[in-house]
Order: sequence, then C-alpha cells, then structure tokens
Amino acid sequence: MRDTILKAYNDTKAYYCLDCGKCTSNCPVSRYQEGFSPRLLIKNATVGFDDDVINDPQLWDCLTCNICADGCMSGVEFANFIRVVRAEAVKAENLGVCSHGGMLQGLMRLMTIPDPDHTPDRLFWLNDKDDDDNNKDDLKVASQGDTLLFTGCLPIFQTMFENIEANSATILKAAIKIMNHVGIVPVVTEQERCCGHDLVWTGETGMFERLAQQNAKTFKKLHVKTIVTVCPEGYLTLKRDYPNILNRTSDTGSEKGENGWDFKVVHITEYLAELLKNGKLSFPEDNMFRDLTVTYHDPCRLGRFMGVYDAPRSLLTAIPGLNVNEMEHNRNRSLCCGVSSWTNCTSTSFSIRSERLQEAKSTGAKKLITSCPKCQIHFKCYTHNDKIEPQIKIDIEDITVFVAKALGLKI
Repeated sequence: MRDTILKAYNDTKAYYCLDCGKCTSNCPVSRYQEGFSPRLLIKNATVGFDDDVINDPQLWDCLTCNICADGCMSGVEFANFIRVVRAEAVKAENLGVCSHGGMLQGLMRLMTIPDPDHTPDRLFWLNDKDDDDNNKDDLKVASQGDTLLFTGCLPIFQTMFENIEANSATILKAAIKIMNHVGIVPVVTEQERCCGHDLVWTGETGMFERLAQQNAKTFKKLHVKTIVTVCPEGYLTLKRDYPNILNRTSDTGSEKGENGWDFKVVHITEYLAELLKNGKLSFPEDNMFRDLTVTYHDPCRLGRFMGVYDAPRSLLTAIPGLNVNEMEHNRNRSLCCGVSSWTNCTSTSFSIRSERLQEAKSTGAKKLITSCPKCQIHFKCYTHNDKIEPQIKIDIEDITVFVAKALGLKI
C-alpha cells in the first residue's frame, strides 16, 4: 500500500503542495462540511499515515469535481490521487456509502460477467409502441457500422428515476433523431456494457478493466470507428481511461493486443457543434425557444476534466431568438451538482445543489440546460422535493433534448 500511495504522490505532483489552502477555499464540500480539506487528505498520506487515510470517511466525501486542481498553483492532481487511494481502501474493505442501496453498483458489477445472458435488456426504450402497436419514435439504428452511439447506463437510469421525470432514455432518442435528421444511422447495440466510470472512481479497478476489455472487443467486432457519448463520464472514461489501460506499453514493446483501444471518442455536443460548423445542421428561425432565456451548467467531467466548454455554448447561441445568460460560476469555475459515482449523497450534497440552483435562478433564466444525464438527475431530485424553497425551482433539461426540440423534431 505504501508503495502505491507514494507512486500516486509522485504521479499526481502532490509533492508540489505549498500548503496554501487554496484547494480548501475552492472546495464546495469544505464550504458545508467543517474539517474537510483536500490538502489535509494528501498531507496525511504523504507523512505515512496510510491507515488513517484509507479509513478516513472524508476519502469518500470528496466529489472528485477537480475544482481544487483547477485552482492549484502547483498543478496537484487531487482527484486522481483520491482515485488511487480509494482503490487501496477497497482492498482493505473500507467503502463509501452507496446511494440507492447500492443497486446501481450491483448492476455495474453484473455487467462484468462475460456471459451475455446476464446482461439486462438495454434496448427496451427503442421499441416504445403507440396504441396501434406501431413503433412511435421511428428511430433508425444499425447493428454495425462506423459510428456508434454509446448508451451507457441511461437505460438503467430511465427505469430508476422515472418518478422525478429524469427521462434519461429521451436523451438517447433525441441523439438518434438528430443524427437521423442529418442522414446518420448510428450503431446502437445491446452487447455494449457500462463504461465503468463509477467503478474505477470508487476503487474497483479490476472490474473496471474487465468492462473496458469487453467493450473494446465488442466495438471492434461491430467495425466501429467513432463513438459518440451523451454522458460526460462515459466520454472521460472512453477517451482518457480506456486508452491508458488498454494501450499499455512496456520496455519489451506494446501490450495493446486484440482489445486495444483505437477509437475516436466525441461527446454529443462536440459532434453536433462540428455538424453546425460544417453547415450540416441548422436551426429554423421560427423555433419554439424564441425569446426564452436559459443558462448552461458545465459538468465537471466535460469541463474541468476534458476542457469542453465552447461546443455546448456554440449550439445554444446558434438557436435563433434564444437568450443565454451565464451563471456567476461558469466554465472552469462551475459548481458541481453535489454527488459523484452514486456515493455519499448527504446533506452536504443537497446544500451544494441548492447553491447551484439559486445561482441558475438568479440569472433570470427559465431553464437550466446541462449536458450531463447525472447532473440532470441530481438537480431534478432536489427540485422534486416538496420542502425546497419555491424561489429556486427551475426547469431542467438536457442539451441534446433541447437541441432536438429547437430543430423541430418530435420528442
């Protein structure tokens, strides 16, 4: 354990920490949870208090939102350090508190089983019927081809969070409808597995690697070249983490193997922004959002981790008559939605959400637009609570669904 933590200490530049406390002053958890400090977590690890660190409940309170690293003058990668230490904590059977009774984590673990008979029905949402038993959405998808739409865990979210009107499957339908609108028929496959984001960020690295290997094998078999994801967590995982573990090299040469990762991965906002730039996508002047004012929420994984800020804004500002007002904390200073990897959803999480929604409401916006299905779920979870302050209630919509509606597509 000591060797692993020391390696993380070096790899994440933790030795550059100046004890300035800027990470703590920026941290949303520190504002509501007395005694929480990213700096102190690292300091305890570096002075040799390994057992204290892996047994510290605060290890799981960290949102890994990366705002601490963004403001760090020394470039310390706090979130990646936390990820490594959590893996050591899991080995010692010290775990965070799973939200929703651990159901989501259980489903992710089930998907690591190679036997396809153990996978859930991932495409039920594609076959919604009208009263005459006809497919009411008219979605055109392929079983194999160049471009794959990665559905991730959204079919599971659809079932779990219908009560708060998260409508996660609607995001996937909107993506397909937009792609069909410009003449693209994406691959959508039931053979796909969870990306493993939540497993790797909660220390279950072995299961994460199995998911990565299975997905790589599946996508190669389907002749995929480009993967489009509507989820920032899936985007981060497929674009950064999969290559890191599947394309490893050693002193003796490449270990890439048949399940290596050589796919182009783009977030749906990047994909649509490129279509917009090339003149393949355009919005009608007479659209349903003329004179509407919205504000945009930057998800942590898409923004601070992957640097995608302009693509979603280029889509919104291209919609004729739509007004986009920025929140005080936007782009790299955006506030987190308050939960990460379905772990440790506490009163602190609710306080962070309340702060963010108040900030959104203060812009004068009627809608809060986000490009992260989980952010949408967390915010809607908060706004569906009858006990919250009515003055901070605001409509929340995913950007893919919003863009589809602006195009005049039936959603």
